[in-house]
Amino acid sequence: MSRNINRCIFFLDNRFYVLSLKANRDSFPWIVQDYQNWLGTVQFLFRQDGGKLSAPARGGVWVHQTGGAKIELPADWLIGVADDRQLGAATVSEKMHMEFSAVADALSPAAKEMTPDEKEQARKTLKDKGHSIVAESLEPFHGLPAYQIVYEDTVDGRFIRGQDLWVWSPKARWLINLEGDARLYRQLTPEWKEILGNIHFYE
Repeated sequence: MSRNINRCIFFLDNRFYVLSLKANRDSFPWIVQDYQNWLGTVQFLFRQDGGKLSAPARGGVWVHQTGGAKIELPADWLIGVADDRQLGAATVSEKMHMEFSAVADALSPAAKEMTPDEKEQARKTLKDKGHSIVAESLEPFHGLPAYQIVYEDTVDGRFIRGQDLWVWSPKARWLINLEGDARLYRQLTPEWKEILGNIHFYE
């Protein structure tokens, strides 16, 4: 099958990057303009400017090369922070809101389970915030060692539900957090499960 390809190649922070559009020859003319329009919205951030988004971005793909991970967020999530260490995003429905964050610790030993002392510290941190732990799990995440705590609390009249998920990827230890109004948390279960399901770790 014949295909047309449109490539954008650029050099940033001593690396080459390539953005490509591949499509069947018949459909290519119909989508290339949308692709070109999207390219016009792409922002390039140098490492020293990480996190300094001029305005929140609506969804997108975040690639952390040092930590070996790719995270994709839907268009209705606003990304407020995206730098060489962390990703932070949120979504809002009426007066309810939900937040997502992912933080990489590339200095931690890779592919190791959390020690009993580290687990106890994780529990203590949540309890010190007033959160009630409702579940814990050692179920692997994408086949990788993981530790998860699900918690609940009432904050400023809001009943919240959240989860902390530690994952040992080949390149880093990750802490992924989801927290929001309990009703929105339940309503968006398919969406946040898809976000977690689409996280890819690589060596």
